[in-house]
Amino acid sequence: MNQMLVSLLPVFILLGTGVLIRKFSILSGEAIDGLKTIIIKIALPSALFLAFAQADMGIENFWIFLLVFLLCAVLYIIGGLLHTALPGLFPDEYTNGYFTGFEFGMIGIGLFTAIWGMERLPTIAMIASGHEVFIWFVYAPILTSRKTGSIKIDRILKDFFRTPTTIAIFLGFLMNVLHVFPEISSVIAGQALIHSLEMISGVLAPLILFIIGYSISFKKIPLKKSLVLILSRWFFVLILGFGLLHLIKIFLSVDEFFQLAFYAFILLPPPFILPLYMKEDRPAEISFYSELLIYYTLISFAGYVVLMSVI
Repeated sequence: MNQMLVSLLPVFILLGTGVLIRKFSILSGEAIDGLKTIIIKIALPSALFLAFAQADMGIENFWIFLLVFLLCAVLYIIGGLLHTALPGLFPDEYTNGYFTGFEFGMIGIGLFTAIWGMERLPTIAMIASGHEVFIWFVYAPILTSRKTGSIKIDRILKDFFRTPTTIAIFLGFLMNVLHVFPEISSVIAGQALIHSLEMISGVLAPLILFIIGYSISFKKIPLKKSLVLILSRWFFVLILGFGLLHLIKIFLSVDEFFQLAFYAFILLPPPFILPLYMKEDRPAEISFYSELLIYYTLISFAGYVVLMSVI
């Protein structure tokens, strides 16, 4: 219990600090936008590069990559089926976009490293690798096509290779599979570079938690619709996630921390990029999902408290 409090209390203190920063106008919205830029373009890519460069990408873990990719695909299909079969409960066109994906970048990394430390990040990064491929090469292109009416492969590749986070993932993965990272780590210049990236990554968790706290506004959104969406996503994610983990444990050798990291991964909220891909002529839907994601994030934090108390 004491160790759980030691790990969790700093998270809630940092969240509360973010709330106070907004309440007392300590930082302006422009300053917060500047912090977001530092996270997205510098701190997050640094952490992702180190995580994917050091993650276990052995052939055995290819099956984890594939199964997590399929989990995301199945959740997307379930969201679409619910919208088609039960339009009264799931009226929004973007129900499938909400049902799948996990906010690994802006929430997962910050929350995971704040609780379990940066040195544990490669474990959840290995779990998330199939998810990242799904998001950038399936999820984002499909939502873009629904918004613009077409899928442009060249645009997808351009977006992938000009986004700092995806570049970092690609380079880290490349160095991993080519076994270059140990070579870099063996020379002084490489050690200095890695240490610099570790120092930059160290600011990621507190900055993310500050910004989440700052973003909490508790704007009113339809209660019934919100509960239906939150509870139904949790139901399908947890049922499928538990089943998938059981399957992994049967066929692959995974340790207890891998299981904890997997639970931590599936507890994450839907992708924060969802509102950005919605059609501009749906302002009410965009506003609703933007707020819903904040509420879901807070419930995810509660899920982490439960996770730490039972495992």
